[in-house]
Parts: sequence; C-alpha cells; structure tokens
Amino acid sequence: MARAAKKPGTGLTEKQSAFAFECVRLGSPARAYRKVYEASKMSQHSVWSEVGDLLANPAIAARVSELTEIAEKKIEVSIERIAVELARVAFFDPRELFDDDGNPVPINELPEDAARVIAGLDVEDLFERDAEGNRLKTGLVKKYKLSNKLTALEVLAKWKKMLIDRVETGKPGEFTESEDELERRVKERMVRLGMAKVIPLGKKAA
Repeated sequence: MARAAKKPGTGLTEKQSAFAFECVRLGSPARAYRKVYEASKMSQHSVWSEVGDLLANPAIAARVSELTEIAEKKIEVSIERIAVELARVAFFDPRELFDDDGNPVPINELPEDAARVIAGLDVEDLFERDAEGNRLKTGLVKKYKLSNKLTALEVLAKWKKMLIDRVETGKPGEFTESEDELERRVKERMVRLGMAKVIPLGKKAA
C-alpha cells in the first residue's frame, strides 16, 4: 500500500495537516477529526481514541501548537486582554445602553465598554391588523443579550484569590484549603468561557 504523501515543510500527511488546522479553527479535536476523516460510522469513543493517537504524535502536536500561537497573535490573545474583557462584563453599568432621556442608544453608537458586553441581539417584528384583518408590520423590538455579569465577577475574584473553595475533611467547622482544587475549578470555568486552550497537546484524550 502506498504511503500518504507528506505535506512539504511539516512532515505531516495532507490529512494530518488538515486535522491540526481544524483543531485550532474549530476548537474541538473530535469535530476536527470528523471533518477531515471518514467517521460517519464511528462511535464517539472510537473518535476520541483516534484523536488521542493523533495528538500523541509529536509532529501533529507541534503543528497544533504552532497554529494556535499564530492564531493567538492574529487576534492578540493575551492575559491583559482577557482581564480587560472580563472587567468590562463584571463592572458593566446597564445605564450605558440608554441616553439621557431613557431611550435606547443605537448599537453603532454604544460606548466601547457597553458594546463589548453584548453577547447577542434578538429582533422581533411587531404587527397589527387593519380593518380588513390583514397583518401590517408596525415596527420592531430589539432585545440585547448581555454576557453573564456574575460569572465574570466570580472568575475575576478567583483570579485575585478573593474566593476560596473549602472542603470539610474533619469535624464540623474544621476546613482545609485545596489550592489544586481551586486551580482546577478556575481552569474548568475558563475553558467553558473559551478563555483557555482545550486541546490536550501531546496527551491521549480520555
């Protein structure tokens, strides 16, 4: 059987190179595998097994790391930028969405801090019926979806070690602090917020 051709400069096959690219683009090794390889009849467990083997390949892991670094530079991902975005959500004042007369400010005129907090926009058409029963559009309602303020406050507080998770290990009232547990919880939250890498470079997926 002929060997798959290597892509020049990477030491990877075309599919391996495509897999590494999709890992970074999609943010999910499993989705990347299904996009690049024929996996329509494979179970999720089988997919993750194959993903683990691919990411255990040093050349693939290095390529994913390289592409991740390039992507982060392109979008200027940094601890400072993440902190600023979290602070915008955590300390957002909803009054910034309205002018002095209480009218909503057009989205293209919102202050930068307010615009960054908006996670989505719903637009609902308003209708009335005329004398003949026909529906006539009379306007629309715009509803902003805002990022979760409490979640942002919690993450910031944990970053600053203002919140400590305690686990009761002895008699009632006797507690011990687990730094490892605190770090794990924060990292899990960061992953859910898309603030941390989710690709286990060089490790076999569970």
